Amino acid sequence: MILLTGATGTVGSALLRRLTATGAEVRCLVRDPRRLGADRVRVQIALGDLADPASFRNALRGVRTVIHLAATIRDQPRASIEELNGVATLRLLRAAEHAGAERFVFFSAIGATLQSPARFYRAKALAERAVAESPLRTTVIAPSIVYAAGDPWLTVLERLSLLPVMPLSGRGRAVFQP
Repeated sequence: MILLTGATGTVGSALLRRLTATGAEVRCLVRDPRRLGADRVRVQIALGDLADPASFRNALRGVRTVIHLAATIRDQPRASIEELNGVATLRLLRAAEHAGAERFVFFSAIGATLQSPARFYRAKALAERAVAESPLRTTVIAPSIVYAAGDPWLTVLERLSLLPVMPLSGRGRAVFQP
């Protein structure tokens, strides 16, 4: 059994379709199952929230692999960036260890360092450290930019492509690239 967080997001929804197409048993930790769309009939649903560690116990029952994609780029009414991207990851990781999971896959971000001026990256760096120290088999995926068809980011890139030169972000020292 795989526990997937972030199943309603850009990456999570694409991964969920691939996992279910292969016949994998997937359980999604979600606040609102309706946001899974048609996929909700092909998965087990664990109602819960990253801001509510008590919801992890039932979600993790019988799970061998956790794929933790859920994240936020801004504070939410229920919790801050640090709580959802850092502390909640640590809590989910510890709960997975306690529940007997074998593997933990964490979706971070390139440029996640404790020295970053951005709270998002600092929180991701703290979570990466916890994942690295876990006794579970772990994988950290750190993409530079995540986008999908219809994403506003693609519109920005398309407009930039019309310029005679490509602007460099971060004075040319940025750790991600378009």
